Amino acid sequence: MASTRTYEVVALEVPIAYDAYGDHDRNGMVFALAEHEAELRSIREGWPDPFPTPIEEPERLPKPHPLVRPLVLRARVGERVVVSFRNELRQRAGIHPQGVRYDVHRADGGAVGRNPDSSAEPRGGRRTYVWDCDLEGVFFFHDLADLRGSEQGSQAHGLFGALVVEPPDATWTNPETGAPLRDGLYADVHVPGEPSFREYVLFMQDETPNDNPVPPPHPFFECDRPRPHTHAVAAGGERLAPIFDGRGGHDGGHGEDGEDRGDGAEAEHESMMLMSY
Repeated sequence: MASTRTYEVVALEVPIAYDAYGDHDRNGMVFALAEHEAELRSIREGWPDPFPTPIEEPERLPKPHPLVRPLVLRARVGERVVVSFRNELRQRAGIHPQGVRYDVHRADGGAVGRNPDSSAEPRGGRRTYVWDCDLEGVFFFHDLADLRGSEQGSQAHGLFGALVVEPPDATWTNPETGAPLRDGLYADVHVPGEPSFREYVLFMQDETPNDNPVPPPHPFFECDRPRPHTHAVAAGGERLAPIFDGRGGHDGGHGEDGEDRGDGAEAEHESMMLMSY
């Protein structure tokens, strides 16, 4: 009979600080272990309101907190994971896993088609999800009760995580303390008879809301050399330094057709791509 690993998980509303420069999501949501609930609630209660202006009050800006991140659970191949889930959001929520075996009528984490709704009611609703880990790998999980793909959806606000299924007989520890690890982005994994290795779980998120009262600058690049030429360093070109003056874009002095426009008008410098921090 497969051994069972149990996790108590809660969905919470917690503001998310992306960096120390004012970029944040004031309506952030996270899955977290229930043992961290009190500390996460204290972050929400201590969040500054109104939010300070980064230019005028940089010392008051919240900094990223190590617990405000995607939840990463771990298990071994062959184990059964039992997730006791409690939803403290103001909307329905559930946990929908990838890559594991489960009863779609009871553990799908949402309401899909004619399947019964296996999400949890707002403000304290509970569900128990059972996942059988047959395969080794890294498997994404997310909220299936809110399928909106816009910036209003729960996933855009951070309600997702991952289950890492390790080899049989593996153990994992905190890379800094060596203590057994309950959850975390980083782990030292130990497999009997094999070298230990350090594991990193990386998440990439799109459509991230940003409530910074000062919008991030967009760089542009200017060059007065005639085309064609390259600025690719790998091809022997000279790297251009970005200029920040609020215009954004990156076409710069080349103009739309490769030459300066000459009519006194500036080309538009707009971009939908946020800078990487």
